[in-house]
Amino acid sequence: MSTELGSSAASWSRCWATLQQLYDVFVRPWAVDLPSAGGPLAISPHEELFRVPFSALVDRTVGTFLVQHYDLSLFDSARSLVHLAAAPFRLLQRDALLIGNVDMPFVRGPEGKIEQLPPLSTTQTEVDLAFEALSGGSTLSDDVTRLSGSAAEKSVVLERLRTAQVVHIATHGALRHDCDVANPHVDGCLALSRVSDGVPDDKRMAAEDFLVAGEVQELNMEDCVLVVLSACSSGAGRIHPEGVLGMPRAFRIAGARSVIATRWAVEDLGMRMFYEEWLGSDGLNGLPQCTKAQALSKAIRLFIHDHQCFENGEDAMWALRQWASIFLIGFPGDI
Repeated sequence: MSTELGSSAASWSRCWATLQQLYDVFVRPWAVDLPSAGGPLAISPHEELFRVPFSALVDRTVGTFLVQHYDLSLFDSARSLVHLAAAPFRLLQRDALLIGNVDMPFVRGPEGKIEQLPPLSTTQTEVDLAFEALSGGSTLSDDVTRLSGSAAEKSVVLERLRTAQVVHIATHGALRHDCDVANPHVDGCLALSRVSDGVPDDKRMAAEDFLVAGEVQELNMEDCVLVVLSACSSGAGRIHPEGVLGMPRAFRIAGARSVIATRWAVEDLGMRMFYEEWLGSDGLNGLPQCTKAQALSKAIRLFIHDHQCFENGEDAMWALRQWASIFLIGFPGDI
């Protein structure tokens, strides 16, 4: 289903029918046990079911998406949920790290040719909007760090990840075989600022220009409340009985309580709307207004309303592909 819905050639009628069928299989049998008035709904998919966009499942009796009735989140297993619930809760402080519009590194292309990843200049706007939301509308803040261009070097990023409570990374994401990481234990990577000009050799491509999952999971990020991975297919990885082995899992192993990621390539995450729902107009200067699961679900509902996602057509299909890709995984019960 992720492959079908994530394709730009996907048919609206076919996707709509599939989403209805999936609702009938996974939700309708248990609907009588779900709260009728909505509220939080945490789902623990098994293996390949992690690829299912649960928020987009359609109740054919009323013609609405599951996310319009519940504040959705995912977790790997009951064991991981118990572990997160037992971890000490961290109050939000004014400490955030935002990364975007980096000087892209080089990779080995499909034909073996070394080439530079294409720039993502629009991520500068994304980071600036996130900065404004997190800093409460201020144009300057000592508590919210923006790294772009050549500033997002790996050594700098690793150091800041140890202390930041909110992390937002907007860049290219890839699996191990896409970014030439030789370590077989690495199941995902994110492009950071290339260390120097010129074409690097294979070793430096892997070691210095990418943030890889194996390094992330070795960090101590117990103070981190949220990581947003605004990259194409940032939630992808190898399927494991207890989840997907990729970047979201690596950040949660490091201690981050929740991660927002994507199932497939998207053009617009609309994360400023999420931050405003979560933190209100004061950003990190005030207190959260609701849980992260509530904020993300509210932001998606607004997106659905604004883009008329129930009307058959290219615009509706584009909008569905954007929001249905996004998911929150981690502990759903706190801010």
